[in-house]
Amino acid sequence: MKRIGIDIGATLTKVVEDGRRYRLATGDPAEMIRSVVGDREVEVRATGCMAMTLPDRLNSATIVRIPEFEALAVGGRVLSGLKDGVMATVGTGTSIIRIGNGEHLGGTGVGCGTLLGLARAMIGVRDPDELSELAQKGDPAGVNLLVGDICPLPIGHLLESVTASNMARLREATDVRREDIAAGIYSLVGEVVATVATYVARSAGFREVIYAGGGIVDPVLRDVIQKTTEFWGLKPIFVDDPIFVGAIGAYYRGLEP
Repeated sequence: MKRIGIDIGATLTKVVEDGRRYRLATGDPAEMIRSVVGDREVEVRATGCMAMTLPDRLNSATIVRIPEFEALAVGGRVLSGLKDGVMATVGTGTSIIRIGNGEHLGGTGVGCGTLLGLARAMIGVRDPDELSELAQKGDPAGVNLLVGDICPLPIGHLLESVTASNMARLREATDVRREDIAAGIYSLVGEVVATVATYVARSAGFREVIYAGGGIVDPVLRDVIQKTTEFWGLKPIFVDDPIFVGAIGAYYRGLEP
């Protein structure tokens, strides 16, 4: 029977079918699947938290529910070409798993949801593309306190340019550029995500971190994550088609190439 992989996320639903990969705005899980399969007799392999609420059948489609971390592990192996490793999936929040066995190792509530929430509250920007463009014109040092600002000499391996406190300049600043605030928001989110991921990877005995999820598509966030991961001495691995890691995992479960 033909199969379709679907990842029903908090923001987007990702679909993998016949080599095609496409995204849909997330809505009611059952209606989302009906819109994809129609009356076709197919096996829908669904993952994501909302997938667990689906019935066994919808119209002529058979529903197979794949636990999210299991799907992410398979997708991580397929996209990275590695049999084992630590992967951080940067979505609304950030989850960290071991792709060899699907073990959930940790994570953080900081992710793209944080990025967009702070942007809306602080500078009134809701559009992700607009935020990214603003940040590329800004300097996070305009809002962040750096090691060099509080200490005349490097502290251990911490260079003067390393962030000492995110957004700390906003305590006293009276005229801050929107571009610098946007860059500072990216700095906050990317540094937290990469620092947590590198700590987890090190504790698991790995010297690289695999990154996936929708956040990796944004060039500004990706750059911060890359630099922070490398600062901590680990190698970042950014998979292709990172948004589809869950849907690809659901599709290929049991059929890994």
